[in-house]
Amino acid sequence: MGATMANTNKKDFLGRGIGYKFGFTTRTGGVYKGIDPNDDGGVDRVTGSIHQILGTNTGTRVMRRDFGSSTASFVFAPNDPQIDLKLDYAIRQALIKWEPRVTVGPIKISHDRRAEGILDVTLSVVINQTNTIANVVWPFFLSTVEQKTFPVTSRA
Repeated sequence: MGATMANTNKKDFLGRGIGYKFGFTTRTGGVYKGIDPNDDGGVDRVTGSIHQILGTNTGTRVMRRDFGSSTASFVFAPNDPQIDLKLDYAIRQALIKWEPRVTVGPIKISHDRRAEGILDVTLSVVINQTNTIANVVWPFFLSTVEQKTFPVTSRA
C-alpha cells in the first residue's frame, strides 16, 4: 500500500515559483524565491499574493489585462464614507476572482492617517485549506506620493 500511494505535500495548494516582491539574493545574486515553502500555514505566501493583487491596477499586465484590482481608481476620490463601501467591494471582487485560497471576512478601513492621504485597510482572511485566520494590513494611498506597501500580517 505504501509503495502505490503518491507522496503529496499538504501545502501544494500554496503553489511554487517566484514570490512577491521580486528581487535577487545578495548571497548568490540569483532570483529570490520569496517565501519559504515550510512557512507557518502559508500565511506569508497568501499575504504576498493579496498585496500583489491589490497593488496591481487592472489593465497593466500585458499578458493578463484583467489581473489585479480596481482600487487605483479611487486615488483621487473624495475621502468620504462612500469610499469605504467602494473599496470594500473592489477588494472583495478582486480577491474572489484572483485568490481562491482564501475566504475574505470583515474589511475594516481606518481613516486615522487621513491627513497624510492614507487609508489603512485591514482584511481578515481565512486560508481555506488550513483554516488559518490572518489579518492583512494594506495601506491605500489617496495621493500620488511615492507609494510604499509594507506587508503586515498578524494571526488572530
